[in-house]
Amino acid sequence: MDGRLHQTLAAPSTGAASRFSADRGLVAALAALALGAVSLISPPLAILGLALLSARVLLSGESVRIDWAALLGPALASLLVGIFVGLPGAIGTLFVWRLFADTRWSTAEAIRLAAAAGRPSETTFKALVHAWLTPFYGLTLVAFTAPT
Repeated sequence: MDGRLHQTLAAPSTGAASRFSADRGLVAALAALALGAVSLISPPLAILGLALLSARVLLSGESVRIDWAALLGPALASLLVGIFVGLPGAIGTLFVWRLFADTRWSTAEAIRLAAAAGRPSETTFKALVHAWLTPFYGLTLVAFTAPT
């Protein structure tokens, strides 16, 4: 390298795609600035504005398929724990379920990427044990430091 930026990086981007991207970035920055100003006057109104923007994004995107049967088990478990232990236990149950679901997705994605890259040694349990132990450690810290 001779200290210069690569020519493709230094070249100005032209075309409709770059103008569309710049326009969306400018609109997002102005919306954030406006909501920040509104939050100084009325925080609930700013939260309503964020909710409206979020709803607009969700409704303008692709339709999302929700697997209601997969949500039934954690919902019933949370309800059962909530009946016997109370609201904090029910929230804790949902937290543990979400932590497990995210970790399971993360390890499956790591296995898929390692297999696609041609690295079968990175798909073994020994290679992925850190992906399970890190959330488990965090959960243990939360459990032992939670007020009773």
